[in-house]
Amino acid sequence: MAPLGAGNYPSWAASAQARLQSKGLWSAVAAPITDAGRAADEKARGMLVLMAGDDHANEMINEQTAVEVWSKLEQKYVLKTMARQIALEEEIGQLRMDEGEPIQKYFDRGLGLERSLKLAGVSLRPGLRQVGQVRDFITMKSKRLKMQDKENSSQYSVI
Repeated sequence: MAPLGAGNYPSWAASAQARLQSKGLWSAVAAPITDAGRAADEKARGMLVLMAGDDHANEMINEQTAVEVWSKLEQKYVLKTMARQIALEEEIGQLRMDEGEPIQKYFDRGLGLERSLKLAGVSLRPGLRQVGQVRDFITMKSKRLKMQDKENSSQYSVI
């Protein structure tokens, strides 16, 4: 599981929830604490602090319950995530191929933005999902053309 950061809160939160659920501890975050649930709450709180990473441990030291830890992280990262999503969507909307830029580099920039959008929790439009397929096709065609050029040049150089 990747450490929690401003760019990956949605995917981190989904993974953290799944881990807590797999250990039977999600109820400590999702429901009010009962006397019987105190042990589960302590385990869930500890897991959340560990999953968030060392960079966030000091921020959560004063939070007494798993619900408080989850809420603190959510408050901190939801707005940052929304701002990041908007910035990434604007960046992908303005993505243009630079003059003289190799097409491979252009597609790689697009795919990098696509990965960042996925981590930020943005579901991609169908056209963006096809960028990788187009890049692979162009790469394959480019390799074939280079091979043909080499074959043709070797045929003519033997005289």
